[in-house]
Order: sequence, then structure tokens, then C-alpha cells
Amino acid sequence: MIYYLIKSGASILWFCVYPFVGYMIKKFFSKSKIIVLLVLSSILFCPVLVGYSYVQPLLDESLFLIIISCTYSLMIEDTKWQLTSITSLTSFLFLGFIIFFGKMLVTLKKKNQWNIGNYKIEYFEERGFSGGPLLVYKLNKYTEFPVFIKEIESKEDTDTINNCIIKFPTSKFQFNKCTGGRSSKLQLTIEIPTAPTPTH
Repeated sequence: MIYYLIKSGASILWFCVYPFVGYMIKKFFSKSKIIVLLVLSSILFCPVLVGYSYVQPLLDESLFLIIISCTYSLMIEDTKWQLTSITSLTSFLFLGFIIFFGKMLVTLKKKNQWNIGNYKIEYFEERGFSGGPLLVYKLNKYTEFPVFIKEIESKEDTDTINNCIIKFPTSKFQFNKCTGGRSSKLQLTIEIPTAPTPTH
């Protein structure tokens, strides 16, 4: 959760609008419709809970926003703007506090990305409060129908200059970061010198 907040940065603060979204939902929808919307959103969000992400940008976040907004609309007894404003401000300060101190401890920057078949490789630079950067490759795989994607392995980069072949030992996947393509086993050709022809 903390890693996700640091990775998302200040953009995650838009979740703080959930009290206002919940206020509008409670005002314009009946309780039965809100429950149906909450159940459908929760079902669609289930793959995210087991490590998958939707390929469509911001769909994970939108589903989560709908879930917490519907939950909030069912919990509040009235629809006064005062309660909504206070809840939103409290959420903003809480998330802002976590993101601020998280950024002081760790900064995360995506340096590159490759798409090879049904795989996506992301190259991140993680910088802590002290010391040098930690360079990490993350291997993600799309499902058979490209609706979801899941991170299946990560690997630290120990040689950023001389090593072009990046190997993921668990998934047995390797690719060439210099050419951006999946690598294959190298074939070694050995030439055996022939004996010189005797002269008469």
C-alpha cells in the first residue's frame, strides 16, 4: 500500500473526493441501486486484490473510488456538506502526510519500458534517503485476453553498462535491453583449422 502511494505520488490525492462522490450518489440514487453498484464494482475489483491490474489506465483506481464512495454513502445518515467537507479534508491531510514522508524516504522513477509479445518489462530507479540508486527490472505478463496484467518477477540490475542480456531466473525469461527484443541462446561456432597441404 505504501509502495503504491509513493509510486502514484500526488496523483493519488484525487481519492480524497470520495466524500463528494458519495454525497452525489446518496442524493441521486436509491439505497438498492447503491448496493447493486457497490457489489458490481467489488466483483470487478476482485482481480486487483490477487495481484492483477487492468490494462485500461485508471480503471483500478476508478473502481476503488466507486467502492469507497458507495460505502461512504451507505454509512452517512444525512447529506450535509459540512460532514462531506470535513471528511474530504481529513483524508487529504492523511494521504498528504504519508506521501510527503514517503517521498523523503524513497523516490521512484521509471527510466524505460519494453513491450515484447505478451510481456511488459519496466525499468525503475529507486533512491533511498542515503546511498546510491537501486535499479530494478519488473517483468509483467498480460493475460490471454489482454484485459489484465500481472507482475510476475522483479530483478535488480547489477551491471548497467556492460550487460545487455537481462535474465529473470524464476520465469526463465530473458531479453536484450540494448535491442529491446527477447533474446535466444547464443550459438557458438568453432572453426577447426585444417592441416597444411604438403609441398613436393
